[in-house]
Amino acid sequence: MQEIENFLWNSVRNLFNQKVDLVFFDTTSTYFEGNGPSNIAKKGYSKDKRPDRNQVIVGALMTSEGIPIAHQVLRTNCDLPPAEVALAYKGLWQVERIFRTMKSSLDLRPIYHWKEERVRGHIFVCFLAFVLQVMLAKLLKDSKHGFKDLMHDLRKLHAVKSTIGQEEFILRTELKGNIFDIFKAVGCRPPNRILGYKSTI
Repeated sequence: MQEIENFLWNSVRNLFNQKVDLVFFDTTSTYFEGNGPSNIAKKGYSKDKRPDRNQVIVGALMTSEGIPIAHQVLRTNCDLPPAEVALAYKGLWQVERIFRTMKSSLDLRPIYHWKEERVRGHIFVCFLAFVLQVMLAKLLKDSKHGFKDLMHDLRKLHAVKSTIGQEEFILRTELKGNIFDIFKAVGCRPPNRILGYKSTI
């Protein structure tokens, strides 16, 4: 995961000409459904107002321009007050936006896994999704259409399986709204209408 974060950050830095002269770090907690792995899941202070659940502490690092750099799952005592749990002061408001987005639209909480490697993987995927969302939003900043509206159009794009006689196809649904703005921003063509084919004979 560290190698992926390093590669991603180098790509973001080159794409947006980022200079890391100041960074901010903050922590939050998220909770488990079930006990979770005993070495990182503990009872204690919950920023989700769920002190009845085992918690895990997640830290995130962000540049002063709002670009997420890295995350960390912390092995710490969740019984400490929040001021002592944080490894650095709360800086930019965008840092807290990471946690709000990861917990709501990116399904960080609750965590249903009970193995540590799966918990770390789940948190990493949520963080990675947020990084990609931030990158896409920056690429679309010159679009005359709002980012939320474009994401609404993108969610309408699906791959569906269709069987015709003895043949199976994977088809792309129609491109609706202003979705072409997204493909233009990232520099790629929309996927072909027929994504896959298999004969069942």
